[in-house]
Amino acid sequence: MRFQHFLTLLSGLVECMFFAGVTFGWASLVFVLKNEKYFQDLCPSPGNQSINATDSCSQQDEQFSLIFTVAGLVNNFVTLPCGYIFDHFGTAVTRFLSISIYTAATILIALSNEETKAVSFISCVRSSLFWFHFIWLSVMQLRHYMFIATLNPTLTRLSGGDPLTVSHYTNVFAVSQFCGILCAPWNGIIIDRFKGKYKDSTADLHSCVVSLAITATQCMLFSISATLSILPAFYATFILQVLNRSFLYGGNAAFLSIA
Repeated sequence: MRFQHFLTLLSGLVECMFFAGVTFGWASLVFVLKNEKYFQDLCPSPGNQSINATDSCSQQDEQFSLIFTVAGLVNNFVTLPCGYIFDHFGTAVTRFLSISIYTAATILIALSNEETKAVSFISCVRSSLFWFHFIWLSVMQLRHYMFIATLNPTLTRLSGGDPLTVSHYTNVFAVSQFCGILCAPWNGIIIDRFKGKYKDSTADLHSCVVSLAITATQCMLFSISATLSILPAFYATFILQVLNRSFLYGGNAAFLSIA
């Protein structure tokens, strides 16, 4: 038991030696990042005079200070969820998660360089494409939520309060939800089918047009069918709802990955 305690202490010392340096050795890390020319494009370049990577630049220093501030806040904030995971799942799970997160971070750092131009979140929010897709998805998703929320009162009203009829249609609706797995691949097949018809740089976005149009048409037919005050019509409504839901979320994920 003492040997295990010694190994635990030794592993803790080794971890602190290698991993705590990111925070407490930040000054040395900044020197390395400046040599790698991170954020150097923010520094003014007077004429053709070259800039030493280690020279002071307020814009560059602000970015490094921001990174350290955010990292410090996150480091303190995750103490609570980390303690919860440690208490409920044990040391092995906690260490596995920490190793996975750290490995992912080092891979991202290794893949990044001073020429990497990542689109900022603010620029995405300001784009018209973002807002059109956001409204499009929100309206359709709200329509599905409203249908599910009002299904039981609607069935009760149309059946005259008959519990057997309400139970029957409720069971049909519940079973139909499992069919979404069968409908999910169709949207991807449509996107791949039309992707080969375009050869320009926007071919991937063009391939989503047909998918988005079909999804919008399905939602319109689903909404029309849901307004019919005929109980047998709800069989078609359930089919359209499942089909449209699969196209909606599948198409949304495909569009986000492409856009």
